[in-house]
Amino acid sequence: MAESMHIVEEETARFEADLNHRITGPTIQRLKQHADELKSDELRRLLNKLGEIDGRTREKSSDLREARQQTAASPAGIPPRRSQRGSPHRLLDALRHLFQIND
Repeated sequence: MAESMHIVEEETARFEADLNHRITGPTIQRLKQHADELKSDELRRLLNKLGEIDGRTREKSSDLREARQQTAASPAGIPPRRSQRGSPHRLLDALRHLFQIND
């Protein structure tokens, strides 16, 4: 009996994690797309300010912007999730409001 309860708990956790992924996936995708657009716009503005530059400098500017974007996207100090369980709706609502995403 205990083994079957353990299996049910594991399958329930997998189901909830999959459900959360399905709910949050589209919003996360839109956030990534929005971040890429912002990155491209910022890089374009930087390159316009620099004027005539060679290809190597242009490439390094792009690499620097990408590294900065990655650092901003994964800030230190954010604790890992304690559990896969629970409703992601509050987080999604906060992210939609923060990034002004309308469904």
